[in-house]
Amino acid sequence: MSGIEARIEKAAQSILENEKLTADLDDDAAQILLDWGIDSAKQIVQSTLGLDDMEAEDAMYQPMRANRRLMRGVNKFVSRYAILGEEGQVEALEKIVSQAGVIYGSEYVPPSSDQQSAFLTETKELIADIPQLIARLRSYVEGEKPSAPSSLFS
Repeated sequence: MSGIEARIEKAAQSILENEKLTADLDDDAAQILLDWGIDSAKQIVQSTLGLDDMEAEDAMYQPMRANRRLMRGVNKFVSRYAILGEEGQVEALEKIVSQAGVIYGSEYVPPSSDQQSAFLTETKELIADIPQLIARLRSYVEGEKPSAPSSLFS
């Protein structure tokens, strides 16, 4: 197993073993959130290509921490949506987007305020379908994903 493959495995396991990330979700919703978290972890690990293990560990620390925070934020957002109220929903969504900025790096373009308003309006219709809401939230947060870091191609 190459260094990158071992790092991906370790990052994925750290997500899969942390039950707090999906504690309030049913199995279908949890799987969608886990897939998102693991995909993000793979992207984080890929950005360490060419680094030794110690450098990679340092480089991945903050983005992986943000990944876990994003996942907990999504869990809270979808499981407590109704009791959060409008202000709480906006605040929770902003925290999720803030963590995405750490995960996806300097090339990340957060959703605009118009996109946020449209998303919050749309979520009122999706609240009965939590797995779909998480999938839609991922699309909202990721928007146009940043291109792969140049270190992947050097």
